[in-house]
Amino acid sequence: KSLVHGSVTGRFPFVLHPIACLCDMIQGLHRNSRSSTAISGETPSDMYGAAKHGAGVEQRDGVAGLDDAGDDVEQSTGTMPKGKAGFGRGWMLSAMSMLLLVVQGTMMSVVLRYSRIQEGSMYLPSVSVCLAEAIKLSICIAYLLIMGDTKIGKQLPTHQKQSGDEDAKLTYRDWKALIQDSVPMALPASMFVFQQVLLIWSATYLDAVTYQIFNQAFKLVPTAIFARVLLGQKLKPMQWMSLPVLAFGVILITTNNNSSSSSSSGVDGNSVLWYAAMVACSLAGLSSAFAGVYFEKYLKGKLAGSLIRRNLQLGIYGVPFSCIYAFMKDGQSIRENGPLSGFGQSAWGVVWLQVFGGFIIALVVKYCDNILKNFALAGSVILTVLVSIPLFNQWPSSFFLFGVTAVLLSVFMYGGSMKVPKQFNNIYISARQLAMEHPFKM
Repeated sequence: KSLVHGSVTGRFPFVLHPIACLCDMIQGLHRNSRSSTAISGETPSDMYGAAKHGAGVEQRDGVAGLDDAGDDVEQSTGTMPKGKAGFGRGWMLSAMSMLLLVVQGTMMSVVLRYSRIQEGSMYLPSVSVCLAEAIKLSICIAYLLIMGDTKIGKQLPTHQKQSGDEDAKLTYRDWKALIQDSVPMALPASMFVFQQVLLIWSATYLDAVTYQIFNQAFKLVPTAIFARVLLGQKLKPMQWMSLPVLAFGVILITTNNNSSSSSSSGVDGNSVLWYAAMVACSLAGLSSAFAGVYFEKYLKGKLAGSLIRRNLQLGIYGVPFSCIYAFMKDGQSIRENGPLSGFGQSAWGVVWLQVFGGFIIALVVKYCDNILKNFALAGSVILTVLVSIPLFNQWPSSFFLFGVTAVLLSVFMYGGSMKVPKQFNNIYISARQLAMEHPFKM
């Protein structure tokens, strides 16, 4: 970090200053996350959607990660002494998890696009979601069967703790207690299916620009609001301002040159369906924000559970809900052609990338938060557009550079490289004092 901020930055300011700002943002998170957790007592689903242009496949926060590593790193990410670099194990895991999420999101977009343009019979995206959920649940179960869990007694309710908690191997009573403790995970699992239905249906009646506007606007800012309400996470005024800028940048990046003039044929002459799709897309963004923060609540703080346990519990509900969704959407095709019809190498690549993506997203939520996860996903969108040029001969729109500028600006704003003007800060402080002196009463 000192190298980036030092002489090298002086020579190459435009190249390395964004990296330095990202270092500040992640490192600042570790300075403040533990203190905010202590205040609140508690401290996640971005769905990766391709509903508009084909697949409708998404990945959900919440698959297995490393078990014991999570508990060790959580202790190492506390408040760092002043004047020290702070490149500890926790900081490195946070940075690496975000970098992996950027790479995985890009690979997911490329493989997903390639799998949808191949000739021959097309696989069912709903079935790929079921397969990914089943594989993730199997990995969680296999991990606990082979490696055990030495800290299960610390995570289960008091009345369910066993006398042999020191033993790493799980007994029948441990598995039973693990399932009984999984009830809170039913909410994010059901919201995942709910969001799938809303996104695919809304993408049928909305053009690409409108789809992105309502999905991003009702996902990024509400994520911060839910984090404030559920986790007690506090943001500075400039950080709040950075979130709409980030959403605006992502919208510009994903806008095609001809998308403003094109519209879905299903909405022509029917404004009722257009407004209904707009509401559905907005609800999908809200459900994504809430489910992500809700899951983060059960990974951190007093309700914390390790990644492997929480994601096993999430998979207990995710697998049946995904199967129900698949039969509701593509039941006839599954009965006629079989569930694995059209599954070639690229389709299986999509499935395994969903599995790996779940691992990585869970790590980001555990060691960073859902807000930083959105910044990483924005980075993957930029990288996807760039790699699509040589791979698919798909050039970005004229708005691309403006979108990248907005995303980088939001990173600077959130990371603390920009300060709020005094006039705005004075207005913010005055409004807050006025609200405290004259509270609103029903």
